Amino acid sequence: MSDPLRPFGVSGEDLLVGGIAARELAERFGTPLYVYDAGVVVDRYSGLRRALPEGADIYYAMKANPSLAVCALLAKLGAGAEAASRGELSLASAAGFSAPSIVMAGPSKTAEDHRQALRMGIRCVHIESESELVRFHALATEMGLTDRDPPVRFGLRINTIAAVEEERSIIGGAGPRKFGVDEEDVGSFLDRLRSCRGLKLAGVHVFNASNVRDAGRLIENAARIFDLAASISEELEEPLDYVDVGGGLGIPYAAGEEPLDVEALGRGLTRLLDSARSGPLTGARLVLEPGRYLVGESGVYLSRVLEVKTSRGKSFALVDGGIHHLLRPVLLQAPHPIVLANRVGRMPEEVYDVAGPLCTGLDVLGKGIALPEVSPGDVLAVLCAGAYGYSESMLEFLSHPSPAEVIVRDGEAGVARPRGEPEEGIARQSIPAFVR
Repeated sequence: MSDPLRPFGVSGEDLLVGGIAARELAERFGTPLYVYDAGVVVDRYSGLRRALPEGADIYYAMKANPSLAVCALLAKLGAGAEAASRGELSLASAAGFSAPSIVMAGPSKTAEDHRQALRMGIRCVHIESESELVRFHALATEMGLTDRDPPVRFGLRINTIAAVEEERSIIGGAGPRKFGVDEEDVGSFLDRLRSCRGLKLAGVHVFNASNVRDAGRLIENAARIFDLAASISEELEEPLDYVDVGGGLGIPYAAGEEPLDVEALGRGLTRLLDSARSGPLTGARLVLEPGRYLVGESGVYLSRVLEVKTSRGKSFALVDGGIHHLLRPVLLQAPHPIVLANRVGRMPEEVYDVAGPLCTGLDVLGKGIALPEVSPGDVLAVLCAGAYGYSESMLEFLSHPSPAEVIVRDGEAGVARPRGEPEEGIARQSIPAFVR
């Protein structure tokens, strides 16, 4: 069974993040506060890297946590980057990812997205429709790239007929989806490709599930993707450089959820890759795009208790943070573990709803949380907050300050992004003369 405190330590009654008491971090940097433990990210990446075959590449899905410091750490460790916008291409470059170690996906890419990817010379843009192929080819031709050797390489994202079933719909599984070319329409796509001089299909990309913790299901899904890639390679009578099986590697959020067995995943993917390389996919590399798995458990969201009150028999711990900073619990109805960071280990005495300052009843970080007696001034820690936290939320709602992001490791702490004040948002706005 999973222990939500597993990545961290405890000293006395203090939760330690990166060797520093959460209470001390809250005092030093203020609350609300995001804290990312770099040591946990290193452990997750290193463990996955050891489990995977040598012929596999890990591309970090930056959407999970686009903090520049977190991205730079993963670039230093040797990961590639998966970008989903022009902004993320710029972020990947700033973080130190080399252009050949970047891929780009996304169902609504603009001409400027394509242009920046082509200018940077990234490994591949993943094309998601015939019309996008036509637009991409026209732009590459306009830029004078299709008359050169080697040809412009791209990847094909496919919406497969079968997919991994998600516990909560995030990517969407199989069926009608905005992502990729429907598997049954791949033949038509390849016919269109044959008329696009100067382009070469370098790889196949499928990403059809998120937060899956069952290694067996991930392996079965990857096997279907390898079979599909092999059939496309045979149809084109050309080799593929890579098979990108996407991400979707999950983490446990709730008590009783089992963590992903990455060793079993690695063994299964090694068998698949070895088998594929004995057929039409000789020389192809395996690509994975984990995001949540690498960073999710590294993050803690700290908020300070301002008031404890009872309403009609229910106890509330009212804190200075809320869903404007961490939307996921409400967006997906997916609870996160919450602990009293300055009294870890004490037996629960009361059940609380942990609620924030927003003028909506939806602003609840956790319902029915069993905690020791909570008092004003205490620090609550929402765990597993390293993925889809800060950047997925509505930071300017009701003009509260935005939290700082701090990265820690082995007793050292540094600001990755400073606290944002409402006045900064006001300063970016203007009043046109005709409304004065």
